[in-house]
Amino acid sequence: MLAVLSGILLFLSFPNVLDPVFPAWSGYLAWVALIPLFFAINKETFPRAMLLGFITGFIFFAGLLYWVLYIKELGFLAWPLWIILSCYLALYVALCASLLRFAPLLAAPFLWVAFEYLRGMLLTGFPWGLVGYSQYKLAPLLQLGSLTGVYGISFIVVLVNAGIASFFIKIKEGTGAFLGPVLSALALIAVFTYGMVELGGMEDKLSVAGLSLKPGMKQDSVSVCVLQGNISQDVKWDEKFTEENFRTYRELALSNKETVDLYLWPESASTVFLRSEKKYAAIVSGIAQATGTPQFVGTPDAIFGKDARVDNLYVSAFLYDRHGMFSGAYNKTHLVPFGEYIPMRNLLKGVSKLEYGVTDYTPGSGTTIFTAGKKFSPLICYEVIFPEIARKRANEGAEYLVNITNDAWYQRSAMPYQHFSMLAFRAVETRLNIARAANTGISGYVNYKGEIASATRIFEKTKLKVEMPVIPKRTTLYMVTGDLFAYLCMVLGLASLLVNRKVLNA
Repeated sequence: MLAVLSGILLFLSFPNVLDPVFPAWSGYLAWVALIPLFFAINKETFPRAMLLGFITGFIFFAGLLYWVLYIKELGFLAWPLWIILSCYLALYVALCASLLRFAPLLAAPFLWVAFEYLRGMLLTGFPWGLVGYSQYKLAPLLQLGSLTGVYGISFIVVLVNAGIASFFIKIKEGTGAFLGPVLSALALIAVFTYGMVELGGMEDKLSVAGLSLKPGMKQDSVSVCVLQGNISQDVKWDEKFTEENFRTYRELALSNKETVDLYLWPESASTVFLRSEKKYAAIVSGIAQATGTPQFVGTPDAIFGKDARVDNLYVSAFLYDRHGMFSGAYNKTHLVPFGEYIPMRNLLKGVSKLEYGVTDYTPGSGTTIFTAGKKFSPLICYEVIFPEIARKRANEGAEYLVNITNDAWYQRSAMPYQHFSMLAFRAVETRLNIARAANTGISGYVNYKGEIASATRIFEKTKLKVEMPVIPKRTTLYMVTGDLFAYLCMVLGLASLLVNRKVLNA
C-alpha cells in the first residue's frame, strides 16, 4: 500500500485527471510523495524493492499519462500503448528503488536523477513527468535550473523526501537521525537563497538597462500576437474545411489593431503544402502585407521526387516577411515516436501494417534562427520537453523562443497543462522569453524568470498580444555545461553503490 500511495501522490503533484487546470495544491505533494516508497523498500530484498518501485512507477505514469487514451486516432491501440508506455517508464523507478538496496537512502537523489536523465535519452527519450517539473509554480526554486537544468530541481525534491524518510527510519532503528534532515534543510536554504538573489539581480539589471516590466513597455522589447484558431481535430485535415481554416486565421490576424513584431500561428495551422499550394500561400502572404508584419506559420513541407512522389515529409514552420515574401523554413528535428514516425519500422512490421494515421516524417536540420523584432528560434510541439534543444537554440544566438503546437489530440485533459508548464524550465535554463501558439490552447507567454505571464483557455478561438522584455544577453551555467549535473549524479550514484558494497563486504 505504501508503494501505491507514492504513485498516487506523484501523479497528483502534476496537473492530473482529478484537477487538470494547474491545481493550486499540486507540486507541494511532490515534497513528500516518495517517503512512503522509501519506507516500503527499507531493508527489502532486491527483487521485492524492484517490484515496489515498479508499482509506484506504474501508478505514477499511468495516472500522469491517462490522456493517451484520448487520442481517437489510435483507436484500439490507445489502451495497450498506455499500458506499455506506463510499464516501460515504471522500469526506471523500479531500477532506482532496487539499487537503493545497496546504497544509503541519501543516495536516492543521485540515482533518481541518473535514471530521469537516462529516460530522457534512451530510445529517442521521453523526459515527461520529471519530478522537477512539478515545481513549475515555485519561482525561487526554478532559478536553480539556470545552473543545473530541470534535473537539479528533481534532485532537491528527492533529497527532501529522502531526508525526511531517513529521519524517521533512523528513529525507528534507534540510530543517529539528524544527518538527512540537516543536509536537506541546508540544501533547500541554499537553493532558495540563490533563487531570491537571482530574481532580485535580474530586476536590477533591467533597471540599469532602462527596461521596464510594466505593460505597454516599448524599449528593447519584442511583441508577438499569438493566434489560437481552435480548429477541431475532427475537421482539421479534411480538405473541405481548408479554406475555412485559413479564413479563421486571417480574421484573427486582421482583427488585431495593435502593432506587433510577429504573428505566431500554431503547429499545422496550414494543413497543405504552402511551398506548392500557391493559392493558400497567397493568403498568408496577403495577411503579412495587410498587417505589415511577419507571419510564422506551422505547415507540413515535403521534397518531391519523380512522378510527384513525396521523398521526404517534414513537420515545418515557414516565415513570411512583412512584404509577404517567403523568407525561411524550419523543419522539426525531434519527432514523436508512434505519432510522427514508427521507430525501428523494419522490426515492428506488425505495427507498420496497422493503418492508424501515423505518417513517417523526416527529422529536419538547417535553419533555426529567424528575425522578427529580435532573433528568435522555434520549438515545435514535443521539442519543448527536451532541455538540450532549447539550450542549443539559445547558444546559436536566439534572443527569444517561440513554441508552436497542436494539443487538440488530447481533448480536455491535463496534457495541455502539463505540456505548457515545461516552458517555465526552458525559459529559466536559457534566460529567454517564450511565446506559444497552440491550435486549441494553451497559448501564451512565459517570461525569462519562468513565470507564466499570460495564458489562454483551451478550446477557445482567440488571439493574444504578448510583449516581452529582451534582457541584456546572459549566458547561464546550464547553457555552458549542459547536463553536466546529471552526469555527475550518475557518477556519484554509481560511486555510492560501489562504496557501500565494499563497506558491506568488509
